[in-house]
Amino acid sequence: MHLQNVTYSYSKNELPLFQGLSLTFRQGKVNVVLGANGAGKTTLFDMLAGAMKRPEGFHDMFDQKEICYQLQGFGLPDTLRGKDLFRLFLNTDDDSPYDSPEQALHLELTDEEKERVHRLWNKKTGLMSVGERRWIMITSVCLLNRRLYLFDEPTSGLDPEARHHILRKIDHLATEERYVVMSTHILHELKHMDTHIFFLHNGKLMFEGSYEEYLQQAGTDDPDIAFEQMRKQTS
Repeated sequence: MHLQNVTYSYSKNELPLFQGLSLTFRQGKVNVVLGANGAGKTTLFDMLAGAMKRPEGFHDMFDQKEICYQLQGFGLPDTLRGKDLFRLFLNTDDDSPYDSPEQALHLELTDEEKERVHRLWNKKTGLMSVGERRWIMITSVCLLNRRLYLFDEPTSGLDPEARHHILRKIDHLATEERYVVMSTHILHELKHMDTHIFFLHNGKLMFEGSYEEYLQQAGTDDPDIAFEQMRKQTS
């Protein structure tokens, strides 16, 4: 799955969002797309998911039925309960190896995660925090059988414990048969993941490599400082 010399503008009168963008996603690793707000990360995800028309240069893409796309915002009726959300997401999987959503949760979750499910099972969505709703969504998504998983800032709004569990699940998804792509602004969370980083700036790919190489290029062990320095170097 790769992009080759992709150029894209929202309109003819605007500067290109992507200018000759080329990159190749890796199987077996979590592909992390970094960049400032407005760098085109969400637009790129929309194109990868097929939610937007892809310009020329997108190669070896998947059909929508093989893609799972976790969006930042997802409107839900306040009257739904936690159990309704789990069933809603997990029942979308036609190729599920599980007999029911309940079986999937029982077999795949840790004891701590099951305890969290128990707390949220009968709780109405309108009474949940943003982090609780997001945790249910991403936990369910990670149990679906897909070829490509897209996570747009998956840990935003989560408490440290939930963030740890979610990142562990996302890391576990990255097998040789799957592609996993995510964006994040919480850069320290990448330290303990097996990642391949793409840094986008001014419509171009300015860096590609491992988390360690990302820090080495900036000459720091602080990923936030590395982000700031990389932006300055590429401005």
